[in-house]
Amino acid sequence: MYIQAIAEKYHNASVEIIDKLHEENKKDNIILNTRFKQCYFPFHAENLSLKFAFSGNEFYELDRRQLSVSKSNFLIVNEGQEHASWIESDGWVNSFAIYFNPTFVAASVDDVILKDEKLLDNPFNVFSESKELAFFQTLIPLDENLVYEVAAFKNYLEATGGREHLPIDEELRKVLHRIICLHQAELAGKLCKVDALKRSTKLEIIKRLYMARDFVESFYTENLSIKDVSRACFLSENLMMRYFKAAFGISIHQYLINRRLEFAREQILSTNLTFNEITYRSGFDCPSSFGRLFKARFGITPNFLRSDFRDR
Repeated sequence: MYIQAIAEKYHNASVEIIDKLHEENKKDNIILNTRFKQCYFPFHAENLSLKFAFSGNEFYELDRRQLSVSKSNFLIVNEGQEHASWIESDGWVNSFAIYFNPTFVAASVDDVILKDEKLLDNPFNVFSESKELAFFQTLIPLDENLVYEVAAFKNYLEATGGREHLPIDEELRKVLHRIICLHQAELAGKLCKVDALKRSTKLEIIKRLYMARDFVESFYTENLSIKDVSRACFLSENLMMRYFKAAFGISIHQYLINRRLEFAREQILSTNLTFNEITYRSGFDCPSSFGRLFKARFGITPNFLRSDFRDR
């Protein structure tokens, strides 16, 4: 089922959308494509779902954490996980969510296992012994292939109204398979880089490292300290810094700087804000320092980037 909704302020999400999700998702996959400026979805639990934002930010709360979904990432929410979400924006936020029917998920899992029986022997797989999917509920960076695939799917739904079930189910199966493979590869790569002895300890450390990364991704424009990030992921500062660099190949501080610089670059290209305004909005406190970091990262000054972009 395809649901599309547009409203500046939306106050009846619990009745008009969540209740429909609970009822219809028992028998069918559901795709929710919305454009809101302000809305609130109270705490509720659903089937396995993927949360995207093609413009603006949608905020989620789950496991006592706040996460920000933007055009650069997406969120996986496991079946039965209580969570809330909200949008508070001056501009339109285009959210795109896919809710998978449990029967569809089970069939897709069987397909993956049958296609590659090695998954059954892989100690890093995302399946439990009962073959149920078990994802880390984390913000996942969007790679170019997935961005193109999901955006093309969204455009197709908007053009056709989502009336043809067969091509929709085929595309959903393809997206779910890709997510499983991405998560599988990501998890295997991280586990190899954590030097704990027990696999259960490795998994717990990696889970907390993702919590650290999610905290930075959601609040990178704030004045964050190592202590703030450490508290958010329940690891000591020393352990967090050591394992974060081992797992992600970059220090937590440099990850924060890079995220701020990427945001600043978007602001330079998409707004008319002054460079000083962009400096402070991006989380930096010194325009000259920001300029040096920007040139070191992108090989071009902020002023030249904006001038070159407008001359095209």
